Amino acid sequence: MTGEPADLAAAVASGYRCPDCDADAALREVRPLVYVLDVAHDDTCPTLARLEGDAR
Repeated sequence: MTGEPADLAAAVASGYRCPDCDADAALREVRPLVYVLDVAHDDTCPTLARLEGDAR
């Protein structure tokens, strides 16, 4: 890692693991130096259920 913001964001994203499912994670840059980690949990994931419940 060189210390560049994109390298740091990629390192954090690559280390993401859901403890309850085999989620897929993808990093995207929404504008310069602003990154979003999109996580696609399994439909039966308890973490996803908890997160969706918190959003209501």
